[in-house]
Amino acid sequence: MKLTKNLVFAASAIVVVGLAWVILSTDEADASDQRTNDAYLRAHFTAVSPRISGQIETVSAMDYHAVKQGDVLFELDNAEQKVAVTAAEAELARTQATHTRLEAELVNQKNKIAIAKSRVDAATARLNVASADKTRYTNMAEDGSGTRQDQENAQTAQIEAQAALDAARLSLTTEQDTIAIINAQLAEADAATQLANARLENARLNLSYTRVTAPSDGVVSQRDVRVGGYVHAGERALMLVPKDDLFIEAHFRETQVAHMKVGDPVSITFDSLPGEVFHGTIETFAPASGASYSPVDPINATGNFTKIVQRLPVRIQFDATPEQQSYLRVGMSAIVDVQVI
Repeated sequence: MKLTKNLVFAASAIVVVGLAWVILSTDEADASDQRTNDAYLRAHFTAVSPRISGQIETVSAMDYHAVKQGDVLFELDNAEQKVAVTAAEAELARTQATHTRLEAELVNQKNKIAIAKSRVDAATARLNVASADKTRYTNMAEDGSGTRQDQENAQTAQIEAQAALDAARLSLTTEQDTIAIINAQLAEADAATQLANARLENARLNLSYTRVTAPSDGVVSQRDVRVGGYVHAGERALMLVPKDDLFIEAHFRETQVAHMKVGDPVSITFDSLPGEVFHGTIETFAPASGASYSPVDPINATGNFTKIVQRLPVRIQFDATPEQQSYLRVGMSAIVDVQVI
């Protein structure tokens, strides 16, 4: 009887040792099911900040309340921005009026040039008549049929007609040069109008920035704005936590991920939702271990070394109904099972 008991004990010991050897000699990565409880529900938060500085006039966003994209979260005092818009509108109107006046001057100047050209034509005709008279009276004086007085008067008339033509031509040149000046002023007015338009647009943008709206759907959290407070441009005012763009960040031991790949099916349970099983797939693998992002260098160069198995973050997308999503909260702990295929 005693011998039988010893044989049973010895056989049991051999079986236990054999199982232990099998377990220890089997590579963990070869398992078809990989599990971790180092997993959490994550989301990409949106930090909402005003684009301009100012005093807070109204606050519509309440902590933990859901908002839609475009909903007003809070508003800043906009009196200064309204004044800036009014001033920019007035400046634009002034530059447009200047442009209109210069266009009218350009039309008027073209009329002046037309008149100056007609005066040149008239002066040219008078000079031609005076030149013909001079020739005729000179010939008459030489053959005795005319007087020297008539010849001198005809010569004087020609000189005066030439002077009148020269003056008309100079006037035409002056009027034509004025066209170039007006065109340059018009170009300057165009540039001033464009600048005034840009300043008006900027003023209107700054006015619109006094109404801070939700850039996306989400739930308001960490609200730091209160009526009467002052915020600076770029300073975080609140956070928006998405409700439908959730994912799991699961941390597996480096010895587990050797055969995992994108697309492998995943089963997920949450500690706070017992009995609920969610299904998803591996979306991507992190490019480095969690310890690699630590501000303290994990490499030990002192000679005292203890090997620590590293954990690699794996991102998992999963399906959830709207009702299920209403119970999920970012940061919840999860248990993840990956079926390696």
